Amino acid sequence: TEIYTLSLHDALPISIRQIDLFNKFIQTNAPEVIDQIENPSEHTPKMICLWISHTCEKPDPSSKSLLERERRNGTWSHAEKMRAVVSFLYAHQLRRGREPYMQDYSGEWKGNPVLSQDVSQYMKSLRREKYALILALRPRNIRDSYLTIS
Repeated sequence: TEIYTLSLHDALPISIRQIDLFNKFIQTNAPEVIDQIENPSEHTPKMICLWISHTCEKPDPSSKSLLERERRNGTWSHAEKMRAVVSFLYAHQLRRGREPYMQDYSGEWKGNPVLSQDVSQYMKSLRREKYALILALRPRNIRDSYLTIS
């Protein structure tokens, strides 16, 4: 067996596509804050969470919000990839590094918005939700698994 590794160059087409999707999502759903992608503010982590939520959470048909009704129910793994792509955008392309996201004494936001408390808590919550669903669908014991097969 051969082991294949991807270099950063190999990963760029996927990253660029995902970054374009992030930009397009913000442009479509929150055009008034599009400038906050390159100049992050206190709202930037929430924009990141909203983008991941739209792609990875279950739709809510009874919601008044169109975004919540049109969610796509993506996997936890896909949510992690989306977070990694946006982290790459801020860390490398926008040169904000891997420092925690916080406001300095002058009021300017420093660091990587993906490393904010908001994004971290949202991702933990999403992971709990996804794994709770998996556990609910999994048979409790061997006898239950035979019953579900037949």
